[in-house]
Formats: sequence, C-alpha cells, structure tokens
Amino acid sequence: MNEFEHIGFSYQEDLPEQIASDFMNDVRRGGMVVRGESRPIGYYAGIEWAVSTLVVVYVLRPYFEAFLGEAGKDHYAALKRAILRLFVKIYGAKPETRPSGRSLVFSVRSVVRDGRSIKFVFPEGISYEVYEKILEELLALLAEHHAEGGGDRLGEIVSVSSGTGGALYVEYSVSEGGWVLLDPKDEARKRGKAAPTSRGGGVDLPDGS
Repeated sequence: MNEFEHIGFSYQEDLPEQIASDFMNDVRRGGMVVRGESRPIGYYAGIEWAVSTLVVVYVLRPYFEAFLGEAGKDHYAALKRAILRLFVKIYGAKPETRPSGRSLVFSVRSVVRDGRSIKFVFPEGISYEVYEKILEELLALLAEHHAEGGGDRLGEIVSVSSGTGGALYVEYSVSEGGWVLLDPKDEARKRGKAAPTSRGGGVDLPDGS
C-alpha cells in the first residue's frame, strides 16, 4: 500500500476473481483509489481473532485525510455500498443461518492516530440488517477518531490497551450491541489449553459465488 491509496483489498487467491474485481470496481466508481492483492492458499494456526481472514478490507490513512467531513459523504456511502455488496457474495442469501462466532471470512483493518494497526473482528450468524448496522458504526468510529475535535469513541475503546506488538483488536459484540476491545491476555486465559484455531484450503463461500 502507498500514500495515494485509500482502500486496500487482500484476499486468498482462490476467491473467485469476479468477486474481487467487482468490489474494487465498486470502490473505484466511488472516486477512491484501491489496490488489490491476492494471497496464496495457506494454513493458518492461532487464535481465531488474530489470524488473517479470507477477505480483508483495509481502510488506509489517506482515506481519512482526503474524505473526512461533508465532502466525504459520497465516498463514505460508496464504500459502505461496496462492502455490503461484497457481504452478499461471501455470506450468501441468509447469513444468519451460518454458525455463530468470530468470522474467519471477513475483517476490516485500519490504523489509529498513534500509528498502531487495528483489526475489526466481525461476527457470523447474523442478518444483513445487523451487518449494515455494524458497518455503519465501524466507519463512523473511524471517521470520528481521525477528525479534529469532537468525540472519540474509538480512542476510548482502545485506550486501556497497549496492544500486542503494536496491534489492536476489537470485535463487535452482538450481546453488548457495540465494538469492544479484545484483551490478548484475557483471551489466552479463556482459551486455556484448548487447541488453536486452524484454517487452510479453499474459501468457504456460498454456492453460486
């Protein structure tokens, strides 16, 4: 990624190329610069919220520098629309029927003001209406965080953590109805001696993608 790119799109190489190209074209039509990168099919083992998801959308710092404020509303709407269209293709007609839990299919990564990376961990087993609500809140949190003045709810969420290697992880809690910080030490205690999450092989997409 470079200083002129607004959105990044990283995906496992067996994602149907049409899905990748459709998303990037949707973003470009919204007036944003996007770069796509495919990743080799690999085997990942680790904590489920830390591993790379099959599809990752990066909202990069130049996006906030270029599109904050009133002038950015059209770009915000275009990005939201592109991601929602992507959801339909990767989650199928009834995403609420998928097993509940933390998604290994989709995530968003960005950066906070002090330069640390942040990963937004999405849930599965929820409806498109809930996905839309989650996405709206995520984009609003990032815009608010990078704007000058006003509130900073994202800053408050992550303020209690120093991160792991500089990285921050937050997830959407359906039960709490909002984004919450993931504490690596607390998560490790919860897992105890449980086997690590592993993922490899092909993309788990609905039929017809």
